[in-house]
Amino acid sequence: MVARFNSLDGARLVLLAQKDDRLRHFIAAGVRRMGWDVAEVRDDRDLDAALQRHPTLANSALLVVDVRASAPSSLLEAIPRTRTRLPTIVISEADDDAMRTARRVGANMVFATPFDVDDLCTALLFLSRAGQA
Repeated sequence: MVARFNSLDGARLVLLAQKDDRLRHFIAAGVRRMGWDVAEVRDDRDLDAALQRHPTLANSALLVVDVRASAPSSLLEAIPRTRTRLPTIVISEADDDAMRTARRVGANMVFATPFDVDDLCTALLFLSRAGQA
């Protein structure tokens, strides 16, 4: 289930990886409301497929990965497989293993749930302006 992309220039494009459809749509709606284009992917296979179909994403998009303590960390493990390092924000329950894994794979920021979507958008803006996107 690789999403269609509204914009491929990546200037304000977020790849949102979240297994729970309801949560993914909720987060995506908030991020879109703040002016970002959002490509939604469900799992690590969809993330890999999106990056293979649109290689420019690896150089220009921002990645937001939502990991639940009850779910396998395959999404986190997919981060180092990207050819070019994507600026990455990991969202996780307050789970020490997920937090350690996020840091190990190179996440730029980690948000513990619950969080405010406006704060996530501020972090996205910071990463995009920091020359990392």
